[in-house]
Amino acid sequence: MPEIGQTLSHFKIVEKIGEGGMGTVFLADDTTLDRKVALKFLPDAFTSDPERMARFEREAKLLASLNHPNIAGIYGLEQADGNRFLVLEYVEGETLQARVSKGALPLEEALELCRQIAEGLEAAHEKGVIHRDLKPANVMITAEDKVKILDFGLAKAFSDDTEIIDSSQSPTLTVLYECLTGKKAFEGETVTEMLAAILRGEPDWNTLHSATPRNIRFVLRRCLEKERNRRFRDAADVQIEIEEARDSGESAATTVKPRKLWIAWGVAAALVLALAIALWALWREKTVDAELMKFQIQYPEKAIPGEIGKFALSPDGRYLAFSAREADNLSRIWIRELSSLEARPLPGSESKGSSPFFFWSPDSRFIAFDAGGELKKIDVAEGPSRPICKLSEGAIGGSWNREDVIIFGELGRSGGIMQVSAAGGIPSPVTIPNLERGEQFHVLPTFLSDGRHFIYYRRTDIHEYAGIYIGSLDSKPEDQDDIRLMASSCAAAYVPPMDSKPGLLLFLIEKTLMAQQFDDKKLKPIGDPVPITDQVGSYMNTGFFSASSNGKLAYRSRNIQLFQLTWFDRQRNPLGTVGEPGRFGGLAISPDGKSAAISTDKSTNDTAFPNIWLHDFAQGRDMPVTSDMGREINPVWSADGSRIIFRADIDGNIYQVPVGGIRSSELLLESDLRKQPNSCSANGQYLLYTVTDPETREDLWIYTIDKSGSETPFIATQDNEYNGRFSPDRRYVAYVSDKTGNDEIYICEFSPDSLDKFSETT
Repeated sequence: MPEIGQTLSHFKIVEKIGEGGMGTVFLADDTTLDRKVALKFLPDAFTSDPERMARFEREAKLLASLNHPNIAGIYGLEQADGNRFLVLEYVEGETLQARVSKGALPLEEALELCRQIAEGLEAAHEKGVIHRDLKPANVMITAEDKVKILDFGLAKAFSDDTEIIDSSQSPTLTVLYECLTGKKAFEGETVTEMLAAILRGEPDWNTLHSATPRNIRFVLRRCLEKERNRRFRDAADVQIEIEEARDSGESAATTVKPRKLWIAWGVAAALVLALAIALWALWREKTVDAELMKFQIQYPEKAIPGEIGKFALSPDGRYLAFSAREADNLSRIWIRELSSLEARPLPGSESKGSSPFFFWSPDSRFIAFDAGGELKKIDVAEGPSRPICKLSEGAIGGSWNREDVIIFGELGRSGGIMQVSAAGGIPSPVTIPNLERGEQFHVLPTFLSDGRHFIYYRRTDIHEYAGIYIGSLDSKPEDQDDIRLMASSCAAAYVPPMDSKPGLLLFLIEKTLMAQQFDDKKLKPIGDPVPITDQVGSYMNTGFFSASSNGKLAYRSRNIQLFQLTWFDRQRNPLGTVGEPGRFGGLAISPDGKSAAISTDKSTNDTAFPNIWLHDFAQGRDMPVTSDMGREINPVWSADGSRIIFRADIDGNIYQVPVGGIRSSELLLESDLRKQPNSCSANGQYLLYTVTDPETREDLWIYTIDKSGSETPFIATQDNEYNGRFSPDRRYVAYVSDKTGNDEIYICEFSPDSLDKFSETT
């Protein structure tokens, strides 16, 4: 950068007057023509890229042809003393942003300023140029109220002369609206928050100037429609509307020419939302619409998608893998080649219960998946599956780098990101949740392009800490960076750099999928995020989208799976329903049979956490019992019906809470192993609960509810034993075991004097 007083060519630097993402601007004296000019010095990262500079020089030549009194002129592109800079017209005055910040402008003044803006934009559009960053800060107003549009250096000149310019795709954020109201159409502390406001809300039309004619209000509304097919398609449509309004006798309350007004309304007031596809093309060299393929996946007969509806594109973009649970209650992974209409199951990918998380190897040959207590991998072409490591609890997302290192999130052990060799081994922690921040788990990791750094999600109930972070295999778990990369309710996907273009992070803001350019070297975002599409589904911290390494994107719309609680008789005939459909984390009928403790989120929000509610059968009402532990599941009644015992996912421990109004929960059982309560004995002395152990998988333990608080293994074999229930007389325990390869119910005697010995019958 030059120094004040320095002379470059015939330009003497006077002072620095501005700085932004596209360069630094200095006021200078043109000693040859004896005039003041603005010199814009381009960033080093820009000038060091020959391809970008060549493209920019071609664009600058076209921009220099924009000879119009309402456009700040570009005099030239110069090079001196190793510096590359634009020579621009220097404009004195105040920006439209500064003027609007003082309040709404008088109607005639607002329309006159926008008329001049329209004049300049129309001249640019006739040359095939759209100003891609038009906003009040880039409009200068001189002392004579003359408008000058600044920073056309950010414009995109169309390289194809035959391409039709769609002025409704201008990314301007309501210039005219701000003039008439003195406020932004959509508010937000950050660009991300503002885009979210755009996608879910409407401008406050009541703040428009009281004298604004009806036809102008109508045109503004049509130009600000979120649905593209409801906006004016071109200038002619707007002009017809205005002429019809004038013919109907309504006064325009101004002498501004209708021919020019449509430019201000139809171009200067379009939404960023309309540029979802065009701005996505910032990643590519040309601004062209991405090829869009829409197709439906036909799930196997009598099979349903898992609760999280998991699917994943292969890195090479050839295959889509998805999971489905079938009639035998086994979940399987299915593979569909995108060039085919048929999907095929992967033999050996079976797992019990809900659909597993899975992820691809970088060469698209293997899929690693949670097989229920074990992480396995399977060759998608040949099979069979092979074990990688034991899981203390299910894997929540994972990633596989080219050095055959696998990372995954796990709810057991430390609750952090674990790593293991793809060839097999014992997992070791990479990250550890920060308990001071209320962090519960670190999940859903994805490797970045260097294969050493990764992004992952930190789950916590403390809003300012929840979101996406960057981790490193080269850092100790306790030394990982605690600086949040971005706030989000769901984990991000990553698309590596392609064709000299930066990588991308894909993430959700509510239900809108956003794209953020990302510098893989500095590990920092570039610029602002842009929306790609809306109504994308999610479950908990998992977004329903997936991207391949070569830029293909698959996503699924919002689809919450709801269930209906239903009474059945002993012959499995339905007798009636209980409450409204919803999502549940377990239920238990009270000892007196008059109510039920239900774990539910009471919401259709995909990312909501369930709490414990009390449902009264006679009155059909639900009353909250807990609200302080984040995600509370597996409720169990105490023998006397005075307390409800449950598991809290905030730390994986077991708590109890008195029944009757919202009360503070009390810690009952704390241990490092994953556990969930099953049943209380009739005398209230014992709690039967399931423990997940890395060595013996799921086992049944007994907790003595007295001052000793002892924990004792009850049934612990190499098979899975879970969902235990005491008999009413406390003499027996019924439970589920898979010792034969199928889940079957067993009964064993219970004796407090010999908890380590048992006999069983089927």
